[in-house]
Amino acid sequence: MTSPRVRLPPPFYSSQREIKLKFSHQTFFDGIRSGWQGIALDPGQFDHADNHYHLTTLLVANLDELLSAIEADDLWNKFVFVAHPDVCPIGIRKARIQQIAYLLATIRRECGPSFESQREIGQGRGHLYGSPVLVGPNNQHVVQCGYGYSQVTWLVNWCDAAILTGVNFIRHPEQMLVPANAYRILITGWRTGSFTGHKIDEFINATTCDFYNARQVHNGTDHADEIKGYAEEFERILTASAL
Repeated sequence: MTSPRVRLPPPFYSSQREIKLKFSHQTFFDGIRSGWQGIALDPGQFDHADNHYHLTTLLVANLDELLSAIEADDLWNKFVFVAHPDVCPIGIRKARIQQIAYLLATIRRECGPSFESQREIGQGRGHLYGSPVLVGPNNQHVVQCGYGYSQVTWLVNWCDAAILTGVNFIRHPEQMLVPANAYRILITGWRTGSFTGHKIDEFINATTCDFYNARQVHNGTDHADEIKGYAEEFERILTASAL
């Protein structure tokens, strides 16, 4: 006698879908100017007369470069996304916008309100990685402090970043400050889970958006509430700016 067939639920699957993401930069910056309170710009730049923030040239340039890099990155357009068969492209598009919002929120927290790829303020003072180590045949003194959008610390993590990008960050850690390198390190670390073992799709996907616990992709849950607030504001602005 044959066993009765067990009816299984619809399986999850990996599906490659194309989701073109483009944004109106004008609408994006209009949203930043009018709603920046939630992203904590310097209060000195707020004009009470017109109830808007006046954005610095540096801030506009840095955010415009980031937004352009995101639009040009195929990771946001063509990707393998693990989803339930009933998940529609609209849900995936929304998830990608939420992930981009969290990306910008993380850079806001790690690099401050200028969104500039930079070396850690204080250069690791008070931390173990703040002590210089000797690197290379010429015994170059290097402080293993944070660099770039990810604020990558420790030589072992610089090695991982070098493997991802093909750039020798051990000998030339300043190359992590180059926006293109800083962006690639951050987004690849999120996608592969190389920072902490967690991937961004675990927390923000077509069926779930957990801005608080998404911090585990980068660095535990430190400043998780702060970044969650930034991400919610960026999601609102990006959604309004999406073409």
